[in-house]
Amino acid sequence: MLQNLMKGSITSKLDESTAWPNIGLLTEEAMAQGMEPYPGFQKKPGIHVTVAIDTSGSVSDENFTKFMGEIKGIMSSEQAVSVHVLMFDAAIQHEFVLKEDSDVDSQSRYRYGYGGTSFTPVLRHVLGVDDDHNWEEDAERLKVPAPRPDMVVMFTDGYAPVTEEEGGPMPKYEPPCPLMWVITEDGTVHPGMGSRVVKMEY
Repeated sequence: MLQNLMKGSITSKLDESTAWPNIGLLTEEAMAQGMEPYPGFQKKPGIHVTVAIDTSGSVSDENFTKFMGEIKGIMSSEQAVSVHVLMFDAAIQHEFVLKEDSDVDSQSRYRYGYGGTSFTPVLRHVLGVDDDHNWEEDAERLKVPAPRPDMVVMFTDGYAPVTEEEGGPMPKYEPPCPLMWVITEDGTVHPGMGSRVVKMEY
């Protein structure tokens, strides 16, 4: 499911652009009237994935290691993938970006969190409406904002409110791109998560 979502996101990434006409194909009359750029489309290479890693107290260190291992799979599944990682519990604890030449294993050694769980800070950040209350006070943040994601992957055990009725973020803060929930083997799936939900099996 994840690979299909990534392939679909790459295929649909067409950006409007301004393209100059091929001079060799223009008639003399057109040349005399002058050339103007015209709207066109160009394929924007690569894909940007925001990966949210639940580091709350209910997530074991073993599951955290498995989450980080799945990031390696995301990065190896397609070329030119950049992964924006958010570690979170009740607030965003840590933020960094991984690219093709990044060492994922070195990042797996550090875990930030062990508190309660809330999905709202992460989804507010994805939408660009977060504030300091959504972040741990001493959290490490990117100096330059990460690119707008083409898809969001939420790694969690699912033990937190999901819908607004329960105090969760959905659907108010649903991102404008595919959101996939990856749940631990011993975790819980909530109907408010929608259809893009998979359980990890080991």
